[in-house]
Amino acid sequence: MFSRRVFGPTDTVFTLLFLGIVSWPQSYAQITAILLANAVSPAAATARHPPSGDTAQLKQDETRLLVILARDPDNLGALAGMAWVRSRQQNYLAAVSYLESATQKHPDDHALSVALDLDRFRFIEAEADYALSTGDLSSARKFYTLAIQIRPHCREASAGLRSTFLRQQQSFAAGKGNQPDR
Repeated sequence: MFSRRVFGPTDTVFTLLFLGIVSWPQSYAQITAILLANAVSPAAATARHPPSGDTAQLKQDETRLLVILARDPDNLGALAGMAWVRSRQQNYLAAVSYLESATQKHPDDHALSVALDLDRFRFIEAEADYALSTGDLSSARKFYTLAIQIRPHCREASAGLRSTFLRQQQSFAAGKGNQPDR
């Protein structure tokens, strides 16, 4: 009851919380440069899991949108649509690229900004997960820390950072490496 009086309809509040609207401390160009400079692997930009949803429908959407973009590369709807397709395919770096193009053409669009932040976060978290799974603990720590800066209340990123610290401590205790950085 209190939340309805203070925040209005709770559906809106939970939707905004779900989308994870956070303040972004750096410019988009700086974040993109950081992401590309710290990429763990070329494979990290592509999907590591099968795409969710109907793959045939996704392929049709992709083909249709690429035709539109071939005719009109500045088509805002097609750029946002391709970002959505790439995000569904878990190709977050490509989604970020399409969303950056779309936000350059329409910088005041809040939905595009939220989607861009979300896909940047997903890319960073995918990089962190990959680094942790391959044993690159230093990179995993950096990516999880960046992910937590973007979304401070994300449980998955916090759990990943804890796992990274535990593995660094285990590595140090076993005599395999230097003392973990903090």
